[in-house]
Amino acid sequence: MEESYLPNLPVELLHRIFHFCDVQTILCKISNVCKKLHSIVNQYDQHQLTLDIHKYRTNERSIPDHVLYNRVVSLMTRWHRGSEYQKEIFISALLQCTRLRHLTLHYIDDTSIQSLFQKTDKIKLVSLTIKYCSDTSNTTFRVVSLFAEKSKLQKLSWKDLFYKAEVMSWPDQCKLKFLSIDRCFYSQYSFLLRQLPCLETFQVKDIDIDENSMYLPSLNFSFNSQLTHLSITCCSLSTEHLRSLISKTPKLCELDLIYSAEMFKSLINIHEWEKFVRMELSFLKKFQFFISYEFAENDTVRLDTVIAPFRDSFWLNEKCWFTVCEQGLGKSNSDTISLFTIPVTEPAYHSISRYRSHVQYGISSKDNTYYINDQSKDEITLETVHKTFPVLDLTYDLRLKSSHLQFLAHALQNNQTTVELNLAANEIKALDTQYIVEALLNNTTLVTLSISANNIGDQGMYWICKALDTNITLKELDLHQNLITSNGAKYLSQILKNNNILEKIDLERNYIGDDGARNLAITLKNKPITLEELELACNYIYAEGAKYLADALRKNIVIESASYYFRMILSFFSQTLTKFELSCNKIGAAGVHYIAEALRHNTTLTILNLHNNDIGNEGAKHIADVLNTNQALIALSMTANNIGDDGMSYICKALHKNITLKELDLNENKITDDGAKSLSETLQNNNTLEKIYLKKNNIGDDGATNLAIALKTNTTVTILNLATNKIDITGAQCLYDELQKNTSLKQINLRCTGINDNGVKIIAEALRHNTTLEGLYLSGNRIGIAGAKYLADALRENTTLKTLYLSYNTIGVAGVDYFIEALRYNPIQSLTKLILYPMSDREYISNSNELEARSNVISVLRNSAVFSRSDFEGDVCGYCEVLKIAERIRKNLTSYEKFDEKNIGSAGAQHIGDALRYNTSLKKLRVKINDIGQKGLKYLADGLENNTTYVVLYLDRRIYLENDLSRSIINILANSIFLKLEVKSNQMTNKTIQYLNNILLNNSTLQTINLISNNITSTGARHLSDLLRNHITLTTFCLINNRIGDDGLTYLSPTLKDIKTLEILILSRIDMGPIGTESLANALENNTTLSILRLNNNEIGVEGIQSIMIILQRNKTLVEIDLSNNEIGNEGTRIVADFLSTNITLLKLNLGINEIGLSGVKYLGDALEKNTTLTSLYLRRNDIDQNGIEYFSQSLKRNQTLKQIDVSCNPIGRIGIEYLRDLLKSNTTLIELKIGFNYKNYQGNLVNYTNS
Repeated sequence: MEESYLPNLPVELLHRIFHFCDVQTILCKISNVCKKLHSIVNQYDQHQLTLDIHKYRTNERSIPDHVLYNRVVSLMTRWHRGSEYQKEIFISALLQCTRLRHLTLHYIDDTSIQSLFQKTDKIKLVSLTIKYCSDTSNTTFRVVSLFAEKSKLQKLSWKDLFYKAEVMSWPDQCKLKFLSIDRCFYSQYSFLLRQLPCLETFQVKDIDIDENSMYLPSLNFSFNSQLTHLSITCCSLSTEHLRSLISKTPKLCELDLIYSAEMFKSLINIHEWEKFVRMELSFLKKFQFFISYEFAENDTVRLDTVIAPFRDSFWLNEKCWFTVCEQGLGKSNSDTISLFTIPVTEPAYHSISRYRSHVQYGISSKDNTYYINDQSKDEITLETVHKTFPVLDLTYDLRLKSSHLQFLAHALQNNQTTVELNLAANEIKALDTQYIVEALLNNTTLVTLSISANNIGDQGMYWICKALDTNITLKELDLHQNLITSNGAKYLSQILKNNNILEKIDLERNYIGDDGARNLAITLKNKPITLEELELACNYIYAEGAKYLADALRKNIVIESASYYFRMILSFFSQTLTKFELSCNKIGAAGVHYIAEALRHNTTLTILNLHNNDIGNEGAKHIADVLNTNQALIALSMTANNIGDDGMSYICKALHKNITLKELDLNENKITDDGAKSLSETLQNNNTLEKIYLKKNNIGDDGATNLAIALKTNTTVTILNLATNKIDITGAQCLYDELQKNTSLKQINLRCTGINDNGVKIIAEALRHNTTLEGLYLSGNRIGIAGAKYLADALRENTTLKTLYLSYNTIGVAGVDYFIEALRYNPIQSLTKLILYPMSDREYISNSNELEARSNVISVLRNSAVFSRSDFEGDVCGYCEVLKIAERIRKNLTSYEKFDEKNIGSAGAQHIGDALRYNTSLKKLRVKINDIGQKGLKYLADGLENNTTYVVLYLDRRIYLENDLSRSIINILANSIFLKLEVKSNQMTNKTIQYLNNILLNNSTLQTINLISNNITSTGARHLSDLLRNHITLTTFCLINNRIGDDGLTYLSPTLKDIKTLEILILSRIDMGPIGTESLANALENNTTLSILRLNNNEIGVEGIQSIMIILQRNKTLVEIDLSNNEIGNEGTRIVADFLSTNITLLKLNLGINEIGLSGVKYLGDALEKNTTLTSLYLRRNDIDQNGIEYFSQSLKRNQTLKQIDVSCNPIGRIGIEYLRDLLKSNTTLIELKIGFNYKNYQGNLVNYTNS
């Protein structure tokens, strides 16, 4: 019955099912089921197909021509690197697809587009998508637009089209309803809408502000636009420009605005933008936006304050536009806040996902509830943001701030899914644990908590114990390495009196000592023991403390001597303990004797760790006696105990009888070839041992030979670790024989054994035939290029190896290329992990999935390009990293890449250059030319020949620009859009600046020059003025930390005067005095574009301030001035205050570190009563006392615009703080007030008040 069900379905329903199947499934599988289905398939004419130009006329294409020509309605084509002949055949085939309605063209070039659409007469497309095309010529645009008119095309998506109205005109009868392009000019937006009167949906990456935007002549046309949906996915438009755009589309009802980074400089900007939306965009039915805001490193920003305006009735009730506000946790994006509407769907999701960090904390406007989650893999909705994952791993170097922990506490209070939280190694201090407590007090799901390797101390322990008093779910608590002393142990002992939930406690590497042991003992003595695992290693517990513990754990056994610490094991083992850690306590042979006595009768303990206890061969004998009879122990670690060959002999004799021990760790025990021989004899009879660790002993070729002989017949050992022994070619030969015959070994570690190319040749030969080995560790040996070739050749035949470690060898870039070639020819592709360059020690130890994935190059090597003549100059680590970058570039998975911090060499540059030939998505490329040299630059120049990437050149320390190098850079600049030049930390001589001038002579796109810390003197400034003279369209000029001086400014100022486009000028720390300031003032006298001016850390003084303020009185564009640390004093402040009294444009002013006292702050207070525009004022580290702050506070009560004030590090004292507190009661506009660390009658860390 079931077999005949499908053919009996109605034909219409079957055809509907076919809509969700690929062509191969329909034609090759469903069609062959029976004659009836074959007939139904032949009637189906709605196929959707993907065709590659290279496979069209090969046996890889299983679609008959008659199906392609008559029954395909949707076709995706790939034209990547096709020959001219292939293109002609491909075009001929497409022209016969008479039923085609939806066509996508990937990687197509201009010539092919023109040839295709000039010949297209019969095809009537509904939608056309062009992706990853090279720069669009005017001819191509005309051909496609005429086709759109002729075929009545309704939907056109042209990914890389930059629309230019002066050369691109749409036909009069064009009926497009949907258009998606890369960008267009702001001044030509109305032209586009006017030429497309039927357009309903317009998607664009950005609308560029051009030179005509100031006057907007193109926006004066009157027409009736049908546009209902506008989407800008990387928006850089100001509110004014956006308002003008929207005014031309009266039918607009859907708007998507994904703002580019750095568009919003402060919370004030965000709140003002929200007001604009509420007041002027209320007519919209659907609105989707994304905003990112980067705040200062030391600022504390409350997300509920950011999102507060979006909880207004307008957003929640009237429009039902729900918003979330997020901040990334840890180092990545930790100082960036994201604000966006939900749900987020394509294409907006793809645009915003790159801004979100791996783990984020947030709050939603709908329910005002905090959450924490990982990045969603699909659309972002209210449900997905609240979907917290069960294991939250925030370990190692995330450097969580107090604010992050506070966020975490808020999110976990009502969390119902997270059961494990790991906060290890985050520099958490005692006060920070209060936030963890806050989470534990209300959370009812958390089972495991790790705060290891932090610095919480006894005070932090107190807070943790306070939470444990009421928490009813936590079972595992890891507090190792936290500076906890006997006082902390006392807090824990008090809480354990009533806590019956905890099962595992780790207190390793603390300082609880004998007193702490006594406190724990008192509790453990008087309550039932529920702990299964207790870790007290490395805690400075001596005999006295052991006596207390033994007494508590044995309860009814009288302790009579000083060695009681170990007798406590006797009774403790009779409880529920299954794992016990005694490492690093120096218990000696006597201590092991007590453990051995306990183990004779124990039936529960399965794991025992005696690492680093100096037990010697006598202690090994005690353990061996136990192994003769114990039937419970599965894993035993005796690392670093100096048991030697004698101790090894005792253990091996016992293993002849033991039938339970599976894992034996004897690392670092001074075992020689004799000890290895004893083990080999045991392995010929023992059938239970599975894992053997013999790292860092003195085993040589003879020992390896004996082990190899035993392993030929052993069928149980799966892991053998011989790392850091002395095995050479003879030992390698024996291991070769073993690998040929052994059928159980899955992992062998030969790290740091001294194996060279000859030894690895033997091992490689064994790999060709071995069918069981899965892991091979050869890091830290003497393997060179030849050895890499041996291994690579073996991988062409091996079908089982999954993991190969080769870091800390000298295989070079050539060795990496051997693996690239081998992996392309391995048919099985069993290898999943290949480590060729070193991880840090912490990475090697932690071995986390994320770090392993970062160093694993297997995937990128499989997909890397192979050149007929490869370049081999470069560092293995940098080379492997750049291969990943090249893959992203080649696949158009990135818009910005930098390799200025990686030593990629010319070999890496060869791959980048090759990838750039096929890339169409990269917008910015940051290059450090020192490491790639002239050859590397030539590769880049060749790759950029037809590319429109924006290039940022970064010239690092001590760069020497020779003529040949200059020519290579010029070639790059000629083939790309060069926006930014950045030179940091050089000793720039006059000759260097002259070379730069030659390089940039014909460049017309440069917008930013950044010359930080280059030791440029006044003489160098003279040559620098020549460079600037050729680039009078600069928007940003930065000279931080140079020795320009007043004389240098005299040379630069005339040139700065001629730059009419300058928006940002940064002259911090350049030894500028009053004379230089006067020269600068004269240069800025008629400037109408400057918006940001930073002159901090100079010696301007009162005279200089007067010069600059007189000129700025006439400026109508400046929004930010930084005058901090300039010795202006009270008199200079008076001059600035006079300027503020009448200025109507300035938003941000920094006067920190300027010796401003009572009279100065009074001048500012009076000015702020009149000023109506300033929103941010910084007065950090001045001499403002409580009297000054009293006057200032009274003035601010009458100010209605200031939103941010910083008066930290001033002697305002407690009374001053009260004046500010009183100010907050009456001032309704102030959002942020910083008063942290005052040094008069008040001390404390940074304190921020947020006025809600």
